[in-house]
Amino acid sequence: MQIRPFNLLLNANISKHVEQFILLLTCLCVYSPGWWAQEFVFDDREAILNNPVVTGKKHWSEVLWRDYWGHPIALSSSHKSYRPVTTLTFVLEHAAFGLQPFVHRITNIFLHALVTLQIYKLVAKLLNLFKIKQKERENTSAYLSNSNDCTISKEFLVAMVFAVHPIHSEAVCNIVGRAELLMNLLQPPMIVYFALAALSMFSKEQGIVILPICIVFDWLAPDHNTKRLIKHRSILLLCVLFFLLILRVYINNFQTPIFSKEDNPAAFLPTAHMRALNYLYIWLLNIWLLVKPNQLSFDYSSGCVPIINTVFEKRSFICLLTVLMSSLVLASYTYRLDCGKNKHRLFIFLTLFGSLTFLPSSNLLVTVGFTLAERVLYLPSFPLFIWC
Repeated sequence: MQIRPFNLLLNANISKHVEQFILLLTCLCVYSPGWWAQEFVFDDREAILNNPVVTGKKHWSEVLWRDYWGHPIALSSSHKSYRPVTTLTFVLEHAAFGLQPFVHRITNIFLHALVTLQIYKLVAKLLNLFKIKQKERENTSAYLSNSNDCTISKEFLVAMVFAVHPIHSEAVCNIVGRAELLMNLLQPPMIVYFALAALSMFSKEQGIVILPICIVFDWLAPDHNTKRLIKHRSILLLCVLFFLLILRVYINNFQTPIFSKEDNPAAFLPTAHMRALNYLYIWLLNIWLLVKPNQLSFDYSSGCVPIINTVFEKRSFICLLTVLMSSLVLASYTYRLDCGKNKHRLFIFLTLFGSLTFLPSSNLLVTVGFTLAERVLYLPSFPLFIWC
C-alpha cells in the first residue's frame, strides 16, 4: 500500500476558514517551545538589553535618530540598520511587560502566523489574477490524496510549507528577527493594495523592494489594467521609490556601514570576477538551504562558508552549470510570454519576486555584513513553494 503525505488531512472538503484556522494553529504549535524561553541570546542582547531606547534610558522618540542597536545613526561606527517601526514594538513590550524574553518571542510567533495567513491570501489572489484554472490548482491536492473529492487548495499547501519550513526558524525564534516578520507582514498586501511601503522599509530596509515588485506585477498580470494606467502608476511608484531611497541615504548621513573580513570574506577578495563567483556560490547555497534545510546555523561567518579561490574548483563548475541551465529555463518562459499562457507569466513574476526580495541581501547593490543568513530568505522562499 502506497502511503502519501497528508492523507489523513485530505480526506474531507476543507473550507477556507478551516484552512486558515489550521495554518494559525500550526504556526503556534510548531514554534511553541519559544513560548517558554527565559533569556535573551546572541543579537537579542544588543537590540534589547543594551539598547537605551528600548530599556527606557533614552526617550522613545530617540528611535528616529538611532540604529537598530541603539547607537546614533549619524556616527561612522553605526551599523546603519534603521528600523524604527521594529524598535518601537520592543519599546512598547518593555513598557508593558518589562524585560520578558517569552513575551517578545510570543509576539514573533503571532507575527509569523499573520504573515502565513497573508501568504495564503496572496497565493490565492495570484492564482486568480493569473487565471490559473481550478483543475491545475488542485493537481497537487489530487496527487497527495488520490481522491477526486478533495478540495484542499493550492494556497493552503503553499502556506503550510511556509509556516513550517525550517529556514524560517531564525527569523521567528530570534527576537531581532522581528524586523523580517514586520517587513514581510507589510509586504504581501502591497501586491493587492499598493500601500504601506514606507512602514515596510522602516521595519527593515529591504521592505523598499515592494515598489519595484508592484511595477513588475502591473506589467505581468494579464488584463490587470490598461497600458496607459500602468505607465502612469509605474512612474508614480518609481518616484516614490526614488524619494524613499534618498530619504534612507539621508538618514544614514550618506555613509555606508563598515564591515570586517570575518563578516563577509567574499567581499574582500581582490578581483571582481572572484567576488562575483563567490557571490554566485553563496546565492546557490541559499537556494539549497530552501530545498534541503538539514544543516542550519544562526551564524555563517568566520569561515563557515569556504571561499572559492580558483575558477578551476569543482564548485566553480557547479555554479556556472547552474547559471547556464537556469538561464535557458528563464529564456524559454520569457519567450513564451507572448503565447498567452498565464502560467508562464506567473512563473516569471514569481522568479522576479524571489529575486527582488533577495536582491538587497545579495551583495549586488551594497556590501552586506554577513556571508549567509537564513532570516533574509523569509519572504523570498515562498515563490519556490508555489513552483513545487
